[in-house]
Amino acid sequence: MSLSKHGILGAGSQYFHLIHCFLPYLYIYVTNKVERFNLVTITRVSFSFFLAIFSRFRQRRRDLLMVKVYAGGG
Repeated sequence: MSLSKHGILGAGSQYFHLIHCFLPYLYIYVTNKVERFNLVTITRVSFSFFLAIFSRFRQRRRDLLMVKVYAGGG
């Protein structure tokens, strides 16, 4: 009595074939999700970084303007 005669190995190999055919699509799906997540994360981080630098630059200009006004130069 062999296992393949009763269809046990046959069913297993069918499932293996199904999973083997499905894995590349799953990999592509997960990779696209990860790439999209990374792109969104990088965009958010870079935008936050730019916003922090820009607001600090504006704050510095405002401080210099206040110093000029208080010093009587503006």
